[in-house]
Amino acid sequence: MTSQEDIKKLGGFVSKVTVSAERKLWSDRTGSHGAALALEANVATDADIDTLTAALNAYVEAYLGRALGDTAEALREPVVSVAETAEEKPSDVEHVAIKKFKLTEEPGDKFVLLLFPDIDGKPGEWPELRYNANKESMWRMLQSVWDNDWKAPIEHEVSWIAEYTLGKEYTKTQGKNKGQKARYKDLRGIHTG
Repeated sequence: MTSQEDIKKLGGFVSKVTVSAERKLWSDRTGSHGAALALEANVATDADIDTLTAALNAYVEAYLGRALGDTAEALREPVVSVAETAEEKPSDVEHVAIKKFKLTEEPGDKFVLLLFPDIDGKPGEWPELRYNANKESMWRMLQSVWDNDWKAPIEHEVSWIAEYTLGKEYTKTQGKNKGQKARYKDLRGIHTG
């Protein structure tokens, strides 16, 4: 016996069928992505409810597949070639405890993030790392540690760990270390400490 026959036996009838579904994808790199769809259909008294529900459900599933298809592909871990792994060994990645950050917005959709080191439980006077990026890149960098109540500009004490690699060499142009060689620090990621 189908559900439609059961309903008729009880003296009822179906006038509408609603099908809804929601899918979420999660990645440690990019966070949560989701899609949802609800469909509602008016039903004729002689309609086959089971077939109609199955058709609506198939449409909803196909829609969610299309809606999240590009996202699912983007969330897959990137393939790293042997050449790339030979150039950058895990030992090249360094870590520093961060006690305070400062985020400012500059004209042209640019953001500047300054990360101050933890020195004996207090923020250092000078930033250890500086990261300049557009809004999208800055969000990708901060999304695992960001509090939704925060708005730029902001300066806030935190307990984070920053990962970085040493970049290209440069010569210092000011201060007591003027003329000395140093290397840029390329921020790779931020995690809660």
